[in-house]
Amino acid sequence: MLEKLLDGGEKWQQESLGEDGPGIANPLKPMNKSKLSDRLNQWRTKRHLRKRHRGEFMSDEVIRVEPPGHDVIMAALRCKWDLDADATWCSFYLGIWLQDGRFIGFRFEPPEVGDNHNYYHSQPCLTMGDGKPIVQALKVPERNPTLPLPAKSSLDLLLCLVLSIHGMAGLKKMKADFDRDPLRYHALICAIEKVIALAHKSTA
Repeated sequence: MLEKLLDGGEKWQQESLGEDGPGIANPLKPMNKSKLSDRLNQWRTKRHLRKRHRGEFMSDEVIRVEPPGHDVIMAALRCKWDLDADATWCSFYLGIWLQDGRFIGFRFEPPEVGDNHNYYHSQPCLTMGDGKPIVQALKVPERNPTLPLPAKSSLDLLLCLVLSIHGMAGLKKMKADFDRDPLRYHALICAIEKVIALAHKSTA
């Protein structure tokens, strides 16, 4: 799914603004010392995920994803994971840069220890998960609101993120692409179908 998001972001960038067109790399440099312009390609993404059971993208590495609307100049995704833990987990940080340069961030996280946020959830944030606040980040509380998500795994969590930025139509479009190779993507297709069904149920 991460590779699919990467492909979509690269395609959007090339079709909309060109490889280094305005609004993609250059505006980020004055926004933050962490330039976030060293986007990951397919090979580097696979290297991260296949050879490291515990880790995170470097502070200046992101997967650029297709923005959720025309008022957004860039959207990017950063990941952390631990596949060696007793309870394996992944967390995802979604950054959205508006046309006026302001940054809005959301983190999608697994259940936390304790009773307060012990469920899959999303919260606002001021960073891309590297501890470095973005210069023009909107000042929002980082603990609340905490939005519960219909997820039971890290894959479900990522699919909820995809649903949040691309909507039901976008998620179904991705599923149609995976349906072309049902044997290879069987587990992913089943997970997408489950999230779609839960989303439909919650709005019924």
